[in-house]
Amino acid sequence: MKNLILAFALLLGIGCFSQANLKLSQDLGNIKVWEMSSNNTSLGEVYTLEKNANCILVFSPTNNDIANALLVMTGTYTSTTNQVAGFAYNANGKNIGDQTDGFAKKANSYLIFQNGIFSFSDVPATNSIQVYKLLENGSILSDVVNARTKNQFQWRFLVQKNWTRVYDNGKQEKGVDLLIVDFSPALTLNQACAYVKDLERNQKYQNFHYESNITACLLDTGMNYPFLLDDKNIHGTFSVAEQSNVIVVK
Repeated sequence: MKNLILAFALLLGIGCFSQANLKLSQDLGNIKVWEMSSNNTSLGEVYTLEKNANCILVFSPTNNDIANALLVMTGTYTSTTNQVAGFAYNANGKNIGDQTDGFAKKANSYLIFQNGIFSFSDVPATNSIQVYKLLENGSILSDVVNARTKNQFQWRFLVQKNWTRVYDNGKQEKGVDLLIVDFSPALTLNQACAYVKDLERNQKYQNFHYESNITACLLDTGMNYPFLLDDKNIHGTFSVAEQSNVIVVK
């Protein structure tokens, strides 16, 4: 119980002056769902992938590919050719994306899925897709953000949170938390990035100091805003037939 309370406090940042507040709303085992709010106004949900979660990337999925999944969500954008927009490399290292798509010239990072987790890289690898990386090691990449639309949308981010915990006795622990931030209200991209950055923490607790920083990219929304959570449709009806690539968590 003590460890559960500690973990809850770390994620919410109790005692921090943060705009974004989180409240646990659903525990699905390998995924926990948190309500995100600011000044008592709902911002959407944060989905945390727990230690034993298996997160994979599936190209052109079938119903069998997503069977028994806790979460199925569109990854990056789809080209007009119904391929992954930009460069995309399958398990054999073959590029199956549409590199003639304009997205290929604007994307600034690769999202790589290996060993059940995801990570960011400047170079491609097997099971990787191009993405817009908007935050890196705690810094908002303003040039990338400002080059995108100024309109308000319901944005979605894939987040890697690197953290360090230093105890008073000198012991140090490091780890990585994987999250999906799903905004419900329409926001400017600058607003959304600021809320995502607010999930970072730099806080002294009873017997240790905890610090985290975030690297994050955009996921596709728009027509692909709906997704599956524990076999239930969220934000509309999810269609497997329309997907060039999906993120599957089991």
